[in-house]
Amino acid sequence: MSNFKLTFKLKQHTPLIHFQHDQHGATLRATELKPKLDRFLIEKAFGGILNFNTYKNFLIGDTKSIEEKLKKIDKENSDETVRNKKKEKYLKEQHLAFDYKVRIIGKAVEMNKISRVPNFFGNMGVYDDKEKKKFSNTNQILNVTITTFNESLKKKICEIFPIFLAKTNFGTRQNKGFGSFYLDNSSECYESINSILNGVPYIEIDNHSNEHIYSAINYYYSRLKSGINKNYDARCNSEYKKSFLFKYFNNKTKKGWEKRWIKENFFGLYNNNIDKYFIRILLGFSTSFKYKKTIEPCHKKNDKKIPKSYEILDEYEIEVTHPNIERYKSPITFKPIKIKENGKDITRIYIVTEQNLIQSISISQPFTFYKKFIVKKIYLNSRNEVKTKQIAFPKIKNENVREKDRLIQELSNQEKHNNIESIKNVIIKIKNDRKRKNLLKQINSFIIGQKARFENYLNECTENNGKIYPPSRTIEAPNTIIDLQDLIKEYHTTELNNSFSYELNSSNYNAKIKNNNQ
Repeated sequence: MSNFKLTFKLKQHTPLIHFQHDQHGATLRATELKPKLDRFLIEKAFGGILNFNTYKNFLIGDTKSIEEKLKKIDKENSDETVRNKKKEKYLKEQHLAFDYKVRIIGKAVEMNKISRVPNFFGNMGVYDDKEKKKFSNTNQILNVTITTFNESLKKKICEIFPIFLAKTNFGTRQNKGFGSFYLDNSSECYESINSILNGVPYIEIDNHSNEHIYSAINYYYSRLKSGINKNYDARCNSEYKKSFLFKYFNNKTKKGWEKRWIKENFFGLYNNNIDKYFIRILLGFSTSFKYKKTIEPCHKKNDKKIPKSYEILDEYEIEVTHPNIERYKSPITFKPIKIKENGKDITRIYIVTEQNLIQSISISQPFTFYKKFIVKKIYLNSRNEVKTKQIAFPKIKNENVREKDRLIQELSNQEKHNNIESIKNVIIKIKNDRKRKNLLKQINSFIIGQKARFENYLNECTENNGKIYPPSRTIEAPNTIIDLQDLIKEYHTTELNNSFSYELNSSNYNAKIKNNNQ
């Protein structure tokens, strides 16, 4: 160990989704690692951002002006809660940085196009290959060198860095397991991740494949947060699993949630007179939800109160906004670590929870939900190829009436017999059986009659001064703080029975849930 340097040896366990598309070999960036480590040091090594006096001497630059501002806030506000909120807001705006430098030596050996894996949608709508995010992978050791002349700070970093890596991923979609790195056992300041995450449960699969890892995470998280609802067949056979978050919340409070509320307010389902809240916000802020075409015959069969008029014949996007919240990080992070055990490839996906993220939500204002019709267009391009395009209409801020008229005309042209027949004639020549059937299904399911359904939807919208606004409703977040560890424990034992099956390439694979008790 150098007097002024720490060198950490990092091993990559899952792909980093990289934004530096044109830089071959780009990997973990110091510009991402350092701000994250700074924040982690403040929270974990110094007890939080309000404890400014405990870490001010380790910061870059003159801190006198910050101290003076904090004293001024103290003088101007007698209420301690108000003082702390104002000081916290002010300190976060200062982008506090510790007095050390980071250098990362090493590069990715692969910059691959992102294959179709669950939990990543970042390239949707991006058609230029140069602009698409890529998977960055390396099987080499990355050397992260941290240089500081402050001996006390160096010791703090040595103590905290293994904990930081055990609970942090990098790049895009990091909460869902992308960009997982951890110390190689030859590194300075090494501590095993098992000892750091003692008591943290993990998902175990007998595979190192990224497709397996993300399929397992996707099933686990979907069943926890939103539920599993695969399409019904004619006999009402499906895999339907209610959101465990909803079941847990409903059991504790006897209240309902936003999925039922959306159907009542936007799709004509009857009101069951139960108070409802936006509970999925507790596990992260999703700014939009998709509602697919369904007449839900099996729900009608089981619930005699559902009227015949309740049916969703098109796809809709429900967009969510809040005046003070743009993004809210999920309090659950999946940390995949690939190991060898008895000669076998094993992946442990640690389920790291951050209770303080839920406790920090203080939402006095409701969320606004907007219903947008997804207009679907199918057409032949200049090379006589069948193409599809989707447009969510209207934008929540408004859309010009002329755009509405243009879409109606396009849908009218699309439904003309000659146009449909010409497209069908091209489709039936497609050799790929699955693609051919899917395109024909699209014509039969949403092209015919879409114009009339779109016009009916427009009756729900508001038109003012040549602008069109989507229908909207407001709903509050719950004022109940759930215990994350209790939620996860009950999910594992009562819902999953400590194991589950996930699907990949039409086959099912088993995943086990274990407790990391050393």
